[in-house]
Amino acid sequence: MNDAAIAPLWEIGPFDLPQADMLSLNGRADRRTLSPRIRTLRMQARVMARAAHCPTFMRARLVAWVRFPDGRRRDLHNYMPTLKALVDGLVDAGLLPDDDARHLQGPDMRLDPRHTHKRMGIPMCSIRFTVMPYEENEEDQ
Repeated sequence: MNDAAIAPLWEIGPFDLPQADMLSLNGRADRRTLSPRIRTLRMQARVMARAAHCPTFMRARLVAWVRFPDGRRRDLHNYMPTLKALVDGLVDAGLLPDDDARHLQGPDMRLDPRHTHKRMGIPMCSIRFTVMPYEENEEDQ
């Protein structure tokens, strides 16, 4: 499906965070060390979504646009833990009833080719979510 031909239902972001705070599947940190970072990301998404008067959808597809401070080659899916925490916050805010496969497709990760700027000398990353219509398949009908 061509996303350019379909109007987004809603957008939120950017979620700006220091590059060092991006959670990665390549990271080998202990779960107890990661827990506060995950809680912070989740809370940030919940607060931003509520402040933006988050609508409620029964089903939706999320596209996550990720920007980095440089043009290095990256495997976007390594950053899925960061997106998971943010999506959980969006669900907490009421965007969807749950983030299971019956309600949510994605998040589909896309690289935003524009680069972010440093803030106070700190390299930043940015994530923006586009809420798209849920793609029905033959089994759903």
